[in-house]
Amino acid sequence: PGIGVSKNNARRWLSLPLGPLSVSFQPSELAKWVTIFFLAASLEYLGEDIRRFFKRFLPICGVVGVVVLLILKEDFGTAAFVCLLTFIMLLCGGAKVWHLLSPMPLAIAGLFYAIITHPARIDRIKAFLEPDKMAGSAAYQASQSLIAIASGGIWGTGLGHGICKYGHLPEDTTDFIFAIVGEELGFVGVTFLIFMFLIFIFAGTLIVVRCKDRLGQLLAGGIVAAVAIQATINLGVATVVLPTKGIGLPFVSAGGTSMLLSAAAVGVLINIAKQSSYELDMQSLNVNSIRPAAIPAKA
Repeated sequence: PGIGVSKNNARRWLSLPLGPLSVSFQPSELAKWVTIFFLAASLEYLGEDIRRFFKRFLPICGVVGVVVLLILKEDFGTAAFVCLLTFIMLLCGGAKVWHLLSPMPLAIAGLFYAIITHPARIDRIKAFLEPDKMAGSAAYQASQSLIAIASGGIWGTGLGHGICKYGHLPEDTTDFIFAIVGEELGFVGVTFLIFMFLIFIFAGTLIVVRCKDRLGQLLAGGIVAAVAIQATINLGVATVVLPTKGIGLPFVSAGGTSMLLSAAAVGVLINIAKQSSYELDMQSLNVNSIRPAAIPAKA
């Protein structure tokens, strides 16, 4: 009690007093990464049993608890992200597709109910489908985002020289940071940023493929999937390919909790790569040590 903080009409932060200072913490960010570790451990424990219909409910039950808590705090964006991440990890973990699709009608019904019972979400959908008719209200952020990106041109206005962040584009340091990058660094800057994310995804995929440990594979796959999903959603929202949703851009958007946990996840990914490389070196060393010596040819 007394530690909850409300921002933008949403109570999703905790303020932890530390003497004369206070540290703000967003539990939903922690929920994303806890879900990855929980699913990886559960799938590694179940092994091939995950292909059985009722066995798959073990990891799902834990995730349902997280999703329910997020929905109760009206953080539907993170809840949807956790559901999508769970689907991908279960699929990569060996679960059958039809097992995962069986609860889909219930999920769609729940999503539809969540939309029609909240006027703000209905406005977001309308703004996405008909932005011209709702300009200045729900579509304001989307239209300003496109203006910011278009203002950058090829080379941008220069780092720190953008004007859209000065009261024109709300959430310019979080949900719409990509638009500010487009304005200040231009087409070249956003292309470089997207290219860096593609390199991260490619390198992460190589780590998953080369890892011989199932737990390491699942952890690495979950981390790469989480970054890829968040980046795709954020870029889609900034370019009005997707409806507005509060998902930040990994490693770029402001937010101490997100930045700290993302950096920790990358550390785990690097450690998995290091262990995989060590195991490959040891296997190569063992093969060379047992290889029979060449028999000298007779004169």
